[in-house]
Amino acid sequence: MPSTEVGTNYVVYRPDIWSAQVNRFFKNKLVLAPFLWDLTDEFTGGGKTLVIPSTTETFSAKAVTTTTGEVTSTTLDDTVIRLDINKWYASSRIVADFQAAQIDSKYGGLEFYQEDMGYALAKQLDDDLVDIAGDKGNCVLSVGTSTSSLAATSLESALSTLESYGMERSDLLFVFHPVSYWNGPMKRAKLYDASQFGRPSLPQGIHDVLYGIPVIITQQVHRDGLRNQATGSTGQRKSGYNNMLIHKRKACYALGNLSGPKTAGVRIKVGVPSEHLRTKYIADIMYGVKNVSTTRGVRLVSSSGAA
Repeated sequence: MPSTEVGTNYVVYRPDIWSAQVNRFFKNKLVLAPFLWDLTDEFTGGGKTLVIPSTTETFSAKAVTTTTGEVTSTTLDDTVIRLDINKWYASSRIVADFQAAQIDSKYGGLEFYQEDMGYALAKQLDDDLVDIAGDKGNCVLSVGTSTSSLAATSLESALSTLESYGMERSDLLFVFHPVSYWNGPMKRAKLYDASQFGRPSLPQGIHDVLYGIPVIITQQVHRDGLRNQATGSTGQRKSGYNNMLIHKRKACYALGNLSGPKTAGVRIKVGVPSEHLRTKYIADIMYGVKNVSTTRGVRLVSSSGAA
């Protein structure tokens, strides 16, 4: 049965290659996830829910009574955060044996299919992280308005706010939508003109650091902090982007281990229907995301148009 042999021989060499490639593309395409609190290692042995203790900063130095040595105690008011692995997404491709043979010989493999699958899964995880970190209810601090572009003073106000909460600049990240960034910071002479400070705030015009804080430019920044809400109740397009200045512990996430212990990440499943000369590849991930604090970030609200 030649047809069965062709399909079987083709599949023998593919699963490991696809698994490694899709995982690599998945990790390379992640935007926000590498910065935020990754608790994947906590689930390597399995499990559904991780309970994270959340301590409040209620302790303070109390004066000790010199005659009795009495110390005033502080009542504990701690809570917990529960991170649930409750999301499951997949991306699949069907490749005919005839197509596989031709693509391999011309383009060195099915790399672009693998990249596309890895990107789709990475974008889904990043979208959920942007949603939960930038949602108005989860990020109560904000500067700017939806009717104007971001001013340098707004960025400085956001930075001073987080520093007043005791957050170090080394633990912060700017996240901008391209429209907000190029119509805001990149139009402020104060932020790109070397003559203002003796050296540029943005070295050589590269958007990698702003006020000493790393910068990410991504279209995954959503309007009103939520994706798939481009229109309001009246049908008018909602204005404004919720850009962010966030702390690395603003939100957390974890990948599940679909493939077994110590193999968290993308899983590849290969199916070969006996009646067809083709191979179906399915890449899937399971994960969970959780907001950690409502005050470890500032929404940088800006208009959706030019300044």
